[in-house]
Amino acid sequence: MIELYQLTYFLAVAQRGSFTAAANGLNISQPSLSTAIKKLENELKTPLFVRRWRGVQLTPAGDVFREKAQTILSEYESALASLRDFQARPTLKIGVMCTLQISVISRILKAFRRLYPEIIVELHDTAIDELDRWLHQGVVDIIITALDQSADPQTTQSLFEQSLLLGVPLNHPFAQRDQVQLTELHEQPYIDRIKCEILSKMSPSIFEMAGIQPNIVYRADHEEWVIELIRAELGVSIMPQWQVPLGITYIPLAGMQPQRRIGLQWNHQARVEVVNLFRMFAAEQNWDG
Repeated sequence: MIELYQLTYFLAVAQRGSFTAAANGLNISQPSLSTAIKKLENELKTPLFVRRWRGVQLTPAGDVFREKAQTILSEYESALASLRDFQARPTLKIGVMCTLQISVISRILKAFRRLYPEIIVELHDTAIDELDRWLHQGVVDIIITALDQSADPQTTQSLFEQSLLLGVPLNHPFAQRDQVQLTELHEQPYIDRIKCEILSKMSPSIFEMAGIQPNIVYRADHEEWVIELIRAELGVSIMPQWQVPLGITYIPLAGMQPQRRIGLQWNHQARVEVVNLFRMFAAEQNWDG
């Protein structure tokens, strides 16, 4: 097997035209250099140099191999440089709750990358309970999550608020209504947002309190699934209000105005510099979906 040092030795001899000069330049003994070149020629099964009493000259095979050796060493150095650059680049690990639209997050991160192309961003998404665990365990540096009234202002930052409304297909009987009574959802085909950070934590649920039972036909944990299932006319769902997706309309619930506050949360053990960069950037963005 050919080794990189053999290519270096070969090119040194080819450049200087002398084993003695190459050995001096490489700071190795001439016998060691000669042994390495002989081993290389044996591996290639062809002589690379014509030995003369006043030096050496490349054989035709050696001349062809010189170009290949230069390319191999150049690619190797390039790979090392890329790896060093990669290792030197800062990484920001962001946890995102799965009830946020991916299109919104990707738009924000695209703008962030334009400003800070050297920062590698890792994305991890799950429900907010798991996000909290990840944050405290150091799995992520910062999370985009739902903030409650007890949020610590030293480690949280509010970004935007959203109303929770009833999402329905455009041709649904509710679509032209100004509002819908919660009781009207009884036995309606319903898409359950199983990781909803508000409704799933209510005990008893809003449906139990109203004495009704929607007909749950699908359960989904990501916002895009809920939107697409509604758009496909498979059911309705109480969900955050985004910029109106095609094929969906939002109707307020009579007597109810549930809201969620979305923001950032971090801990003091995180990578302070990159976390602060993202915090300042995020505060200036338009988060409307």
